[in-house]
Amino acid sequence: MLKLGQRAGLLLKQPWLWIVLLDLIWLFLLWPLLDFSQYLYPFLPENWYDLWEEFAAFRLYGFLAIGSGFLVLSSLAITVWALFSGNARGWRQAEIVFGCICLVLFTFIAGMPPLGRATERARRISCRSNLKQIVLALSWYADEKGGAYPPDLQTLSDTGVLSDEAIYRCPSRWRPNPEWSDYEYFGQGHRSDEAPFLILRDLAGNHPGAYRNLIYSDQTVSSGRGEKK
Repeated sequence: MLKLGQRAGLLLKQPWLWIVLLDLIWLFLLWPLLDFSQYLYPFLPENWYDLWEEFAAFRLYGFLAIGSGFLVLSSLAITVWALFSGNARGWRQAEIVFGCICLVLFTFIAGMPPLGRATERARRISCRSNLKQIVLALSWYADEKGGAYPPDLQTLSDTGVLSDEAIYRCPSRWRPNPEWSDYEYFGQGHRSDEAPFLILRDLAGNHPGAYRNLIYSDQTVSSGRGEKK
């Protein structure tokens, strides 16, 4: 039993073991948080949710990329140490160096940022584009109906004015939404010749944190904090 404990103690002193453990944490626990930030909700106070989502959307990627670079450099340092260390010679040294090179490759693959994933900034821009296309379709509908806006957004799709249902969905939303569209519509009962009014906005939960895109009947876009874009 003592020998088993001694072996475990010696194993825990190996730097490559800690690199492998950190690689596994990076690969299976931290990188997935970029797309599934809600996994931390059970561990956070409710009033921290918005702050965490904003951090995950704009800061977490850089934090993980820096950490991945540190792990790769650490793996390279272990490889160089093994190459010039006098603790092993011949085939034994070759085996150690080969193992360290595999460690470097594994660390690089595990820590490599996901390629081709859209950032939250890009998704917000795409969301604004959706809103603008919908407002253009609403204006066209109103022109055809004597200035009256439709009762709901689904009417635009049903009448063939804007039938691409993907446009009515926010590209940033991951929370389930039973509604037909991810956008709130306020045009019912309004006319196109009225003063500009809020006609569409993101549903709560479309974007991380408290952010919302809003668009007015004159196609003016603002953020959820009312800042003109």
